[in-house]
Amino acid sequence: MATLSLWQRVADDPDLLAAADAIDPGRVADLARLRKHHPPDAVAVAVELLAARRKAAVKFPGLAPRLLADVPGVEQATPRHVADHKAQRFRRAGLTHLADVCCGIGGDSLGFAAAGLDVLAVDRDPVRAWMAGHNARCPARVADAETFHEPDRALHLDPARRVAGRRVSRLADHLPPPPVLRRLLDRHPHAAVKLSPAVDLDDLAQQLPPGDLEFISDHGRLVQAALYTGRLRADPDRPPRHFAQPHWRPPGGGAFRPCPPPPKRWRGANSFGHPKAGYIFEK
Repeated sequence: MATLSLWQRVADDPDLLAAADAIDPGRVADLARLRKHHPPDAVAVAVELLAARRKAAVKFPGLAPRLLADVPGVEQATPRHVADHKAQRFRRAGLTHLADVCCGIGGDSLGFAAAGLDVLAVDRDPVRAWMAGHNARCPARVADAETFHEPDRALHLDPARRVAGRRVSRLADHLPPPPVLRRLLDRHPHAAVKLSPAVDLDDLAQQLPPGDLEFISDHGRLVQAALYTGRLRADPDRPPRHFAQPHWRPPGGGAFRPCPPPPKRWRGANSFGHPKAGYIFEK
């Protein structure tokens, strides 16, 4: 990715962005003409930013024109309505101060800030931290997840799930890896961890603390799993154990809701410690 200073220069150059928006980036002649008037590296960033905004229109309705993002950042970001759904869980738990670690372009931070939560966006990439701070209009910090420690804040953690551009589901392939995630959760007991919806439940039970595992389906597509610990669990007064609860959102939109329980003939014990774990149902 280009440097932070270059991204900042491009974001503050409305003439370049307007000119880049008026061309077809797939045409070599259009790009060559634009490069006659602007530095090539700035043109590349402008084209990337505009492509990211177009891609963000579905995930962030009404917000895309003002977002600062790159295309991979948008692809990895949590959709706004999913972030809103998770933000309400923090509000219900009374956890109004939190850090969004590995925040990327700030998809989750957007939802947290919109819900009135005091969110700190944290990423080790200075460009992504800057993007998240701008997009969510919240404080941002450049820091590594392994050393991050804010004991007065709850935690939302979004480990990277791509290796060489390919999406992965194995917990061992997440970055930061499970040992780092475990240490973070030990330091921040009230936490939400965004995971692949295809995460192996045996791996999860062995490598991360027990908690509620929520599967989130949106418009018929399973988009993520979220592990909730501490006060973010549905019943924080019960002894900690793994518990899976699928959620779904109707095709026509509206609020996420718990899935109905599976048919009795499908219920059976599994490694995650709850009979519903591993089953996703939609109407």
